[in-house]
Amino acid sequence: MKKEGFLYEFKKNKALFAMAAPAFILVLVMQYFPMSGLILAFKEYQYNLGVFGSPFNGLQNFGYLFNSGTGWLITRNTILYNLLNLVTSQLLAVVIAIFITEIRAKYFKKITQTVILLPYFISWVVVGVFVFSIFNYETGLINTMINAIGGEKVNFYMMPTAWPIIICAFNAWKWTGYNSVIYIAAVTGVDGEINEAAEIDGATIFQRIRYITLPSIRPTLAALQGPSSQTRADTVAAMTAALPYMETEIQELAERTAEKLKKLTEDEFAGLVFLPAEDME
Repeated sequence: MKKEGFLYEFKKNKALFAMAAPAFILVLVMQYFPMSGLILAFKEYQYNLGVFGSPFNGLQNFGYLFNSGTGWLITRNTILYNLLNLVTSQLLAVVIAIFITEIRAKYFKKITQTVILLPYFISWVVVGVFVFSIFNYETGLINTMINAIGGEKVNFYMMPTAWPIIICAFNAWKWTGYNSVIYIAAVTGVDGEINEAAEIDGATIFQRIRYITLPSIRPTLAALQGPSSQTRADTVAAMTAALPYMETEIQELAERTAEKLKKLTEDEFAGLVFLPAEDME
């Protein structure tokens, strides 16, 4: 009788499980344990009771968010930014991956892969500094050049319509290299004999890409449309410094928050003492 089951595999491959244990524990602690905090969205948080001691209030927090006037704005921006990133970072990554695989010069190919991968290792905070150095009203690179030729400075941080383009451009710059490495691996896995046969039959490079390469990497394309195409809130905050907002929505939300703060008990209000003075104004 064949022995099966987890315990049998564990005893048989103790060394492999021991090697995988640190990675498993890291993912469990850093990715899954923090998800327990999601319960806070369905509670009326009280400082003296903590996260798990606070009473449930159902969907009232979501009602408060959408009634404040910012709920639909947040939802719309999230969907639109992610759709834009699908067109920018993902499409650009596929184009670069196919371009690199077609390069015959060995050293040029390695240098190109290295250069386009470097932005992925730069923190979004550092990227935010880059953006600020370029678009700052007083000392930014663009306004310095405009001022040098006698033009009038542009305050990009008061132009909300410009930031979708800026955010998507820098998001593509940071993610394209990482995504292209995965796509390069997928393109490299395509059977070379198929491309050789198509080339002998007279197919151009664009025809081979359209009818052989792209259909072959379709599963990889589908798998990467989720996590790597998402625009996170910290990404937007780091690049915009949270300045290009819609003032009416923010003011309405602030007024509703102020009304809610008036209902705090003394114990709850005491928990706000640690806030800096400028945050309480």
